[in-house]
Amino acid sequence: MNDKEQAIKDLIAALPLEKNAWILVDHWDADLCAIGIAKADQPRQLVYISSFGRRTGRYDYECEMPKGPQADEYTMMASGEDVDFETLLDIIRRHLAFSGSPTWEQIRTLQHHETLAAG
Repeated sequence: MNDKEQAIKDLIAALPLEKNAWILVDHWDADLCAIGIAKADQPRQLVYISSFGRRTGRYDYECEMPKGPQADEYTMMASGEDVDFETLLDIIRRHLAFSGSPTWEQIRTLQHHETLAAG
């Protein structure tokens, strides 16, 4: 984690990881501008976060759910671009609150957030 860019280090420091039983997931060692956040008991249900090309404190994200047994088998439930920290934190909380398969209402809630973030 030490070689991640400062924006990602600052994000990690600001996130309430321990309080929420969230963990860092880093499938993107070569991408110094990205990190994943997951629940400790569901490491493949994650929010991928990137700061690449963004102003300080702004992020892109993708909410991912496992689709099969392999790490690269996932479904993107929602995504957003250029969101602030508070919006990102809300997205992380909502996405990681799912257990099992999300309902259509939960998916619509995430997608609604995506629309608000883009607007």
